Amino acid sequence: MACLAARDLANERRVRRFDRYHLPGFDPYVYVAMAEDPAFFTVAPWGYRVLSPLLVNASGAEVVRGFRGLSLLGLGLSGPLLFLFLRRHSSSEPLCLLATGLFFFSPPVDEIFRSFFLAEPLGLPLLLIALLALEADDGPVVPALAFAAALALGALTKEVFVVYLPGLVIAAGVRLGFRRGLLRTGPGALAALFVHWSLRQVWAPYPPVGEIALPSLGQLMAATVRILAAAGDWWAPLFACGFPLAVVGLFLPEGRRLVSRQGALLALALALPFGAGVYTGGRFPADHFYTDDVPRLLIYAVPSLFALGLVALGRLVSGSPRHPSAAPGPTPRAFTAAVAAASAVALLLAVALPFTALDRYRRADLRGRTDGRFVLAFCRDSLAFARRLAAGRLVVYDPAGRRFQAGKIDARYLERMRWFLREGWGERPEYGMEEVVMQAGSATVVVPVLEAHDLTLAFDLRAPRPVGVRIAMNGVSLGRVTAGPAPLRLRLGVTGKSLFRGDNRLTFEVSAGSAREVSLWLLNLRRADPAR
Repeated sequence: MACLAARDLANERRVRRFDRYHLPGFDPYVYVAMAEDPAFFTVAPWGYRVLSPLLVNASGAEVVRGFRGLSLLGLGLSGPLLFLFLRRHSSSEPLCLLATGLFFFSPPVDEIFRSFFLAEPLGLPLLLIALLALEADDGPVVPALAFAAALALGALTKEVFVVYLPGLVIAAGVRLGFRRGLLRTGPGALAALFVHWSLRQVWAPYPPVGEIALPSLGQLMAATVRILAAAGDWWAPLFACGFPLAVVGLFLPEGRRLVSRQGALLALALALPFGAGVYTGGRFPADHFYTDDVPRLLIYAVPSLFALGLVALGRLVSGSPRHPSAAPGPTPRAFTAAVAAASAVALLLAVALPFTALDRYRRADLRGRTDGRFVLAFCRDSLAFARRLAAGRLVVYDPAGRRFQAGKIDARYLERMRWFLREGWGERPEYGMEEVVMQAGSATVVVPVLEAHDLTLAFDLRAPRPVGVRIAMNGVSLGRVTAGPAPLRLRLGVTGKSLFRGDNRLTFEVSAGSAREVSLWLLNLRRADPAR
């Protein structure tokens, strides 16, 4: 705890610069948007990592302070859990304490302190709980419940828990035998897979970016060459996480016994940072290798690396084989009952959460844009517009009056951004300062709706000469109007049947030769009054 407090105190001055508008990198903006309205989806894949934002929102704290407090809590829990895990594989308590202290000064923890909005502070203690549950000797039920709860909550935290499932199942099978290992891990594996599926298929289903095929041998070789060429950027974090000592531990009998159990999990934990740096959601392999995330993602390899390192260090210090500590004595029944009850409740909450606490609002697909301020503005203002519309109030888009330029206007004025302009208005239309002009034959405006009521749409389209414009909502034609040089406010009715709960698409279509002539000056929406 002293190490954690020292790290936090040293980071205090840097943290003061962060607020809801000024954040370090892209990911924190997405997580802040999630914490402000955690029931609503944001953008894949970050939007599926809901547990941390939900806890921050439930805490009632200011969002940045809430994430900081949650990261400190997660790291604070990770210390004792890591110590208990290491003690299962080392007989030297002082060395385990030393390794736990060094953990708080390791590169993964450095990255967490640089950006405490991410999922790792919560993911690591959940992984350690799962590992300890695999090692427990308190009967078949309680460890299986604890493992299932950790894995189900882990699936709400980050998708790496699904990636690590094979390694965890193999570890249990080697230690307990196939049948007992499957009984220990099977319910948890099914729970994690079910939570993972329900988030992506029930709560916020998304079409794939493109067809994803298994990489060929040549592609894997090309990716390997890129990773090796960038070794100068990632060798130091791997070294600081204890990799050299872990390699030495592999040549000792105790180390080989440990690797026989956890070798598959360690291989997955070491491969993930490098795979994530090469594959970022597009075609594999990419023509780059991002090394920035490698130190942070190595945090999931730390438990096994440190355990192997202590095997080597113990032999070096004592000069003779050191056997792991004996299993602890019988656990008090009251504690066992409390763990079982807490695990059962956590498991049920995790499995039910996608169906109960999360809103199936259909968010526009924001993938492909690593612009955190745009995602934050889109998520904030779209829900604000939808709530205003549901309350029967007038929603004014005012595309001609909104102006926001990145780097020149303070982020506190994000509401000036033209976040509602999508395809067809040019490149990055949300940052426009000039007149809003169609740049393609079809241009889209987002219409956020919470309730599918009839709407009245008022707009002003202008063009230097008369141009016919077809208007549609989600592909349903609303009519055809003529834009001309004179200001002319037009009205159209939108039936509730053409709307859905989510980010609807209002489309303007013109002939190809007229695309750069039609400009949008005004767009208003209001719930239709049935009395009129």
